[in-house]
Amino acid sequence: MKDIRPLKKRLREEYLLRRDLIEPEKREQMSTVICDALTRLRSYETCSVLLTYVSFGSEVSTYPIIKRCFASGKAVAVPKCGARRKMDFYLIHSFEELEPGRFDVAEPDPKRCEKISDFTGALCLVPAISFDERGNRLGYGGGYYDSFISDFPGTHIGLCFRECIAGELPSCRHDIQYDSILTEKGIILCRK
Repeated sequence: MKDIRPLKKRLREEYLLRRDLIEPEKREQMSTVICDALTRLRSYETCSVLLTYVSFGSEVSTYPIIKRCFASGKAVAVPKCGARRKMDFYLIHSFEELEPGRFDVAEPDPKRCEKISDFTGALCLVPAISFDERGNRLGYGGGYYDSFISDFPGTHIGLCFRECIAGELPSCRHDIQYDSILTEKGIILCRK
């Protein structure tokens, strides 16, 4: 079996650069479009809790989505990364409940936030450097989301800018294929 790690590393660099080169104002506008489209999806409207990453760098910004949840009273939980690719989700009610965490990403303060373990009716938003139209994801290489989603019973949607959608990404047996990806150009229902 061929080792695809060097290829994934090269693709990470390529797609991170592509995403970083998008003008910040344009990224902000596209993130707002993605937020608006998300809130019109039935899976969002009916979810009991939104599990979402807290964006950093040039990722699709989740701040507009989280703010909208706070304003509407929808429950929102964000991840805290631990050892061995384990992520726990904690309910937050304000951005003040976040602190610098692993990888310098904002995470919930477990002393102030309630950990949740019942994901019935939850919708999970998944970050990526890139996706392809078959639902393969190129993440940061830590395996946290693949590990979490493999046991997650709810609906999950990848968020990605359209210009970071690849023609085809390499995958291996432990990689998860995602059902749908939301971009500023609309939703992609993935071909398996």
